[in-house]
Amino acid sequence: MLNVDRVRYMTQLAMFEKNELREFAGTQSYTRDDYVHTKLLLGLIAGSIFYAIAYAAGIALLLAFVVKRINSTFLILAVTIGLLVYLLFIYIYLRGVGQRARRRYDKGLEVMAHFQDQLEGLEEIYRREEE
Repeated sequence: MLNVDRVRYMTQLAMFEKNELREFAGTQSYTRDDYVHTKLLLGLIAGSIFYAIAYAAGIALLLAFVVKRINSTFLILAVTIGLLVYLLFIYIYLRGVGQRARRRYDKGLEVMAHFQDQLEGLEEIYRREEE
């Protein structure tokens, strides 16, 4: 005989696995610190590349349209300002990356706990059917 509760649980688990579990399954293979630090490292690399491209484009535009003569004072000022802005940019960017990674990891823990509860509920239904 078909157990309606069991079918309902199995359908919910299948939909849950298809929609949400795959998205957060990768977060659980790391500890929280390892996951966040991995994301921070990737963010540092991506942010540095983005900033380098934006800085090079800004300097190229500045040289093409504003500055007619380049002297050592201008170069020192451009490098100093560029480094200070980079440090500020990377600090703000990495804070955001770290916060998003922590939230995502915590959400993954919640999703996995919910999935475990669903599995335990299904196991209880099977246990009751066997009795």
